[in-house]
Amino acid sequence: MKKTFIIAQFVLLFMVCGGIFWSAFKPAPKPDYNTTEWSSWKGFFVLSYQGISKKDGAEHVSAKQLGKQLEALKKAGFHTITPNDAAAFLEGKAPLPQKAILLLFEGGRKDSLVYATPHLRKNGFFGVMCVPTKLVDLPGTFYLDRKDLEKLGEQANWRLCSMGNRAIDTVSIDVQGTKGHFLTNFMWKAQGLEDKASFSERVSKDYEEASSILKKATGTRAEAYLYPFSDTGTGGVQSVSTRVNLESLKKFHRIAFTRADNAFNARQSDPYDLSRLRVPSGWDAARLLSELGKYGPRETAVNGISSQEEFITRGDVKVSPRNVQVGADSLAWLRGTDDWNNLDIKAQVGLAKDATAFLYGRYKSAQSYVRLSMSSEGLRLQEHVGNQMQTLAFHPMTVGTAQEHTIGLRIRGNRVWAHLDDKLIAGPVPLTTETNKGRVGLGSAGGPSQFTRLSAERIPSYYVALNDVRPLPQALKDETAAVLRAWFKDDANPSITKSQIKDTLVAASQGIVTVPVVDVLSGFPGRGMEPFTDGIVKALNNPLVKPLIKHVAVRSRDDTVPSLLRSKGYKIIRIMPAGGNGKSSLDTGKLYADDMVLIEGAEKDVQDALKALLHSIPEDRVLVPIDKKTGKHPDAGIAVYSGHI
Repeated sequence: MKKTFIIAQFVLLFMVCGGIFWSAFKPAPKPDYNTTEWSSWKGFFVLSYQGISKKDGAEHVSAKQLGKQLEALKKAGFHTITPNDAAAFLEGKAPLPQKAILLLFEGGRKDSLVYATPHLRKNGFFGVMCVPTKLVDLPGTFYLDRKDLEKLGEQANWRLCSMGNRAIDTVSIDVQGTKGHFLTNFMWKAQGLEDKASFSERVSKDYEEASSILKKATGTRAEAYLYPFSDTGTGGVQSVSTRVNLESLKKFHRIAFTRADNAFNARQSDPYDLSRLRVPSGWDAARLLSELGKYGPRETAVNGISSQEEFITRGDVKVSPRNVQVGADSLAWLRGTDDWNNLDIKAQVGLAKDATAFLYGRYKSAQSYVRLSMSSEGLRLQEHVGNQMQTLAFHPMTVGTAQEHTIGLRIRGNRVWAHLDDKLIAGPVPLTTETNKGRVGLGSAGGPSQFTRLSAERIPSYYVALNDVRPLPQALKDETAAVLRAWFKDDANPSITKSQIKDTLVAASQGIVTVPVVDVLSGFPGRGMEPFTDGIVKALNNPLVKPLIKHVAVRSRDDTVPSLLRSKGYKIIRIMPAGGNGKSSLDTGKLYADDMVLIEGAEKDVQDALKALLHSIPEDRVLVPIDKKTGKHPDAGIAVYSGHI
């Protein structure tokens, strides 16, 4: 009798647990998801949960905590997105909702599915389950199995992310049996260390197997990948490991999460080097919102050093109210500066023996940045593009360890200036188009460096639509990135004058780009547009202006002339008249990835047109008139101080 009672208890327990688990798969309302209302191009937050526990006080966030956190996120205005949404955004194809956020659940754990699903449904949220597919065939109920994946694939509130197949394993890397990560280390076999071909085949196969398992289970490809151990192969055999992993990754996925040091990813972020914020078990909802508030775009200037929380650090960095101590081969990034382009950064710097200090601007990756370095030999202004570092200017001087100097970096448009003790030592120096936006930060190599009196701010950027900019206030000239000048009309043969050439050269010397404006309004037959365009190109081939003019603004009813000019290598600014209710004749579907749009019209019509355009293209590709009375920037888009052109 006692034995029968015990068996009955186990059966009942199994039925209850099974009922809880499979209740997660009951039909539910669809998530809050209306892409037609999305218009944000700022970026997205990412939170990561390593597991969800049943009770409070456990190793991971509890189900109760998660419920309160998700409820607080919804109340604060956050909207969850899918990996597809994040990929399309990073590719410049689609905007996101305001306060967009991805919720990742790592490890393919059943407890995460069981305890998270009710709270995702209640709040209309998406969750992204990150699955190491090696675990789906293990016996037991701790990890999701193949049938669970099939069910999960049918759920409106869940999407999948791969964590590889054997990628979570370690492998022996030497004869002593030292362990290394599966994806990034050459494996030791009986005959010795595997060669490059064997390593490449093994790693590539792992990406393929994991992707295949997830696709077979759900019918759709997992667009996201989360690197186990946050190891992408940048250490050790990096010349092979990094390349093999990246090439394999791109075959099967559109985005990848590699780091856990930043909750926010901007539009300029590398899709295959994204970051997330892991949520510890001790955070309540208020703490979670507080931590998220430390990330996101920074609009305010930095004037002095407040705390360690101002920075994202790598390596040995110590921050106090007096200074920032950056150790050898370490970095400190100012939070929220991922999308900064035009900027001023300045700091007083002291060097240890053999150290080199760095001020960084527009840092997108280890292959793309601008920096000013100070060593015992002097100052170097440098730009890194791809695999090449180029020294743009060198200022020799002797810097001792007992000395401190103030160095400054100013970047505006495609020009950069360097300062030493508030005196100009280089600039304006031309930059490539690759280093256009990115983080602001501090670094040191060879030894520690000390930074004090740190200041950093964004510089307003104006496109001035005036033929004569001489009457403009000097302060506005200092913030002018480009000037749009009326040069060509379809009722006259294209040509440029000596005065126009002179104005272009003077503007370039001040770091201001000249953009010729082409008016195509008479409606002459299409067969006449090609000779007209050829005439423009011939005029712009003048050797004095050809290196300086990359953009052409076109006011036209269709895309014929813009298309012809694009084929000649020019980037286009379409001048668009704003109609009522934001309507216009411009077909945004015909815009190219780097086309910009200038909206003309009454203030309300411009704002309506801007709102409509932001559903299709990023705000930094839209030019809108500035309020001349207040001098304020618009809510979105790049300001234009416009006159008659």
